[in-house]
Amino acid sequence: MPEIIVGNHCGVVHNTGDSDALADAIIMLLKDLKLLKEFGENGYKAVKEKYNWNAVCNQFIQIATSYL
Repeated sequence: MPEIIVGNHCGVVHNTGDSDALADAIIMLLKDLKLLKEFGENGYKAVKEKYNWNAVCNQFIQIATSYL
């Protein structure tokens, strides 16, 4: 889901089936361990804060109750 990856600055997005872009992204991250670590930390933070059961359920409740 590109919007999650880009929005949380936790990875690289490329077109499906573009193996050259995937290889380039892997090589780039292997060469830039600081960026790799940053992506990992940002991904962990996003999952912990935004994509846990409590956060997802609260978002669902807000959406569901907005139709009442």
